Amino acid sequence: MSAEMMIEQVKGIPFQISTFISRARAYFTRVNIVENTITLILNNLKNMVSVNKKLKIAKYRVAHLNYRLTQMERLMIENNPNNFKGGRNVDTFR
Repeated sequence: MSAEMMIEQVKGIPFQISTFISRARAYFTRVNIVENTITLILNNLKNMVSVNKKLKIAKYRVAHLNYRLTQMERLMIENNPNNFKGGRNVDTFR
């Protein structure tokens, strides 16, 4: 390798560094790591705060479904023609 080639390679180093810095800056403005991290943390905090409310809603839904199921079973037992009451009093409005 001659001295002239080494001098030209050394002269190209600042251009390569400036190109790398400009590409890195463009990448970080495009990806925006800090903003994405803050958004993820805030969303996780909102989910953690609202989890009790969601749990209450789910418990209510389960309780209501159990109530409707027992109500249906009771109506089926009451209106069964094979039991001792005969099942002739069918409620047509339900």
